[in-house]
Amino acid sequence: TIGSGATLNGAAHNLTLQGNWTNSGSFVPATGAVLATGTGKTISGNTTFNKLTVYGSYALSAADITVMSGLTVLTGATYAAGPNTNTLYGDFYNGGSVTGSGVTTFVGDQVQTISLINALVNTSTGVVNFNGSKAPVLNSTSTPTFATVNINNTAGLSPSVGWTVLVAANIAANSAFHGGVSTHNFSGAFTNNGIVTSSGTLQFTPPSAKTVALGSNSTGNTFSSTGTVLFGGSGALSVTGTPTALNNVVIANTQGVSPSANWSGISGTFTISSNAVFNAGSYSYTLNGNMESDGTLNGGSSLFTFTSATAQISGSPDTRFYDVLVSGALTVNSEFGIDHDLTMNGTVDASLAGIEFTGTPNGQLTGAATTLTLAELDVRKTSGSVFSLQRNIAGVGDLSINSGTLDAGAFAITQDASSSSNFLYIEDGARLRIGGSNTVPVFSLYSFDSLSTVEYYGGTQAIATGTPYGHLEITAGAKTVAAPLTIQKNVLISGGSFAAGAFTHSVGGNWTQTGGTFTGTGSTIVFNGLTGQTVAAISPFHHLTLNNASGLSLAGAATVNGTLAFTLGKLTLGSYDLALGSSAVLSGYTSGKYVVATGSGFLRQPLGAGATRVFPVGSATDYLPATVAFTAGSTPDNISVRLRPAAYTNGETGSVKTSSAVAATWLIEEGTAGGSDASITLQWPGSLELGGFVRGTARLAHYTGTAWDYGAALAASGSDPYSVTRSGFTTFSPFSVRMYASTLPVTWLSFTGTRTAGTDRLDWRTATESGSSHFEVEESSNGSTFSAVGRVAAAGNSSTVRAYHFERGNASGTRYYRLRQVDLDGRSSYSAIVRLGDAATAFSAALAANPVRSGATLRLATGSAQPVQLLLHDAGGRLLWSTSIAAAQGTQSIALPLEDKAAGVYFLTLTGADGSRQALQLVKE
Repeated sequence: TIGSGATLNGAAHNLTLQGNWTNSGSFVPATGAVLATGTGKTISGNTTFNKLTVYGSYALSAADITVMSGLTVLTGATYAAGPNTNTLYGDFYNGGSVTGSGVTTFVGDQVQTISLINALVNTSTGVVNFNGSKAPVLNSTSTPTFATVNINNTAGLSPSVGWTVLVAANIAANSAFHGGVSTHNFSGAFTNNGIVTSSGTLQFTPPSAKTVALGSNSTGNTFSSTGTVLFGGSGALSVTGTPTALNNVVIANTQGVSPSANWSGISGTFTISSNAVFNAGSYSYTLNGNMESDGTLNGGSSLFTFTSATAQISGSPDTRFYDVLVSGALTVNSEFGIDHDLTMNGTVDASLAGIEFTGTPNGQLTGAATTLTLAELDVRKTSGSVFSLQRNIAGVGDLSINSGTLDAGAFAITQDASSSSNFLYIEDGARLRIGGSNTVPVFSLYSFDSLSTVEYYGGTQAIATGTPYGHLEITAGAKTVAAPLTIQKNVLISGGSFAAGAFTHSVGGNWTQTGGTFTGTGSTIVFNGLTGQTVAAISPFHHLTLNNASGLSLAGAATVNGTLAFTLGKLTLGSYDLALGSSAVLSGYTSGKYVVATGSGFLRQPLGAGATRVFPVGSATDYLPATVAFTAGSTPDNISVRLRPAAYTNGETGSVKTSSAVAATWLIEEGTAGGSDASITLQWPGSLELGGFVRGTARLAHYTGTAWDYGAALAASGSDPYSVTRSGFTTFSPFSVRMYASTLPVTWLSFTGTRTAGTDRLDWRTATESGSSHFEVEESSNGSTFSAVGRVAAAGNSSTVRAYHFERGNASGTRYYRLRQVDLDGRSSYSAIVRLGDAATAFSAALAANPVRSGATLRLATGSAQPVQLLLHDAGGRLLWSTSIAAAQGTQSIALPLEDKAAGVYFLTLTGADGSRQALQLVKE
């Protein structure tokens, strides 16, 4: 113990210390040494030693120690520096155990020999400074562990063994760290403002996010490795600065290594280990050797350049470059991806594995030569992204377009002539664009998925016929074909021209022409898809065949100049016209194969003098063809036909008929008004006949704009389907098959009257009403001149029995009454006449049931016994039955003979002894 105020001068003597060292005064080290031989002892108080040799075990306690000549810790000894400061001017030898968490400084103003026979352990807060201008002699045999090491020695350090640095390694400006052949592990931050060299291994393995600053690659600040630099660890690693020279580089960091500058001159192997991530950013990497990537390469917008004449690349398909430049010779041992451009100023051997062109950015293949050799080409761009050829490519074994677009432009793709199994594949959603005068490249085998697309956009091109297409698009230039085509899905012509030749081409999808021209002369287009197809064509077809059970629909106007053949399915016009040329022929149509024309689109055919044309039209469910024949004296014209799937009161307007008609309206038009003398035949199935329709007295009615022209009664021919024919038409408009009485919107059941105490009461009933407005009650004293005396509102539209009545007071003498039924459109019709008088001879009649299915019963009430005549007519006015009965006073029932009568509308007229009459309408179902 050196007490306070005391001084101990060691002179030239060695002091052997077996106990503790406590310095509260002053110790003059002189040239001697202190030999610390105790066990479990301490050194306290700030002390400067000349030499300190530890034989036992000593720990510093609140003691900053300075050693001028040498600090020696012998084998088996322990020196625990703790959080104290050690300043060493001389040598340092550790054969035992040295630990510390404070600051240790090697002053370096003279050559210091640092021998670590056993390791130096510097804990997390410890700092070791290598200062001065004299390079120390480092001849250790054990790896020291530093927390933070600061290399400030301007002569540089050259460790003889590997170092482990846990917190930070800092190389100051004008200083150097020469790692030699050893392996040095840096787990913390690394900052190089001086010079770093290594022929061994430098490992950067942070457990948490850290930055490695390699330096600026300028005079006095370089980072060079002829060995291996490993970027590992589990914490994200940011690498700043520019390395001067690199040999082998290993990326082993699982959270990602992210440089912030270019890396050039990597002369060895660049490795991305399994599960490791390398974020290349926007920088350039020049590789003079090989690359092995078993982890993930995020290419960013970087450029990798391969310069070696024997370069190889292998690894996992997660390797995704952005740009790749090959200036030497690169052998591809396993697949990798390129998101942007491949520039081949050298050669690429892809015979063992292919290159995938991936990602969202548009990319290209280019190079120094006019023709590049690439054994395998695999396009996997995202949808809408394009990979373009800027050079011819030859020697291709497999060409796969899995997604995105390959734009071959005007450049040729030539298969590998040495193989007979070369393969061209286009997957669903992928696209091949072909420009110039090229066609689909010749390959041994083809597979175009049904939703793939081949687009021809060059100049004069022959469309290849060796394989079925998915979608086929023509967007520019003149296209020809030398054999039949099979298109599994859609055809699009948006520009240029397409001459289809004298071939039969199959189309399984839609045909859309938005521009350009289609020359179909001699060709047949067969629509044979499995689902519904559409056609929108600017140019006419020559022959068109429909062979699709799901049908074909127009999505635009279309023209057929040759044969329109129906093999299977229906052609739906919708709102578009289908025109047949002057030499066109319709064939194969039947009740299951025809033109659905219930929209606003017409089927149009030319019709010459003395010629006949069938218009095979119908609704979605029913076949309703029309046949139009011109007399020899007619003027040739274009005839158009479409349908409405209902019968109407006024042509194709007004109320829909619910009885006494076929539920269809044929709209037949001529191109030029006048000069026509036509016979028209209309056909329908029995399922469209409404109640009250009688085939034996049907009318082929023609609406003239204000009224129906019924013509004569016609007996329908055929046995389901049925048809009627009428001639002499010189104008065209809506046509309908209906009964003559079917124009009345009201079905009458009865109209009767009684007089009681000077009041006349009129009663009437209707079975159905369609578009009825009101009833006007008219009165006459002589039965011929009538005037309106009242008005009763009608039901409008009704399918149930409706009852009405009207009373007229102060009635005397004989009076005649009738009803004027007025439609909503202003048209009107009259009922039978009812006669009322003061005598008790009047009668009234009503049907017990209406409609009926077999016989009918009449209820007749008379005021006195009298004879009554009964007449039964059909809807055409023909008398079917008559009788005269002696009616007794009161009510009686009379059977009407309808059992053998056909379904339809009938009229029963009753005439009394005084001439009064009553008419009833009867419907048999």
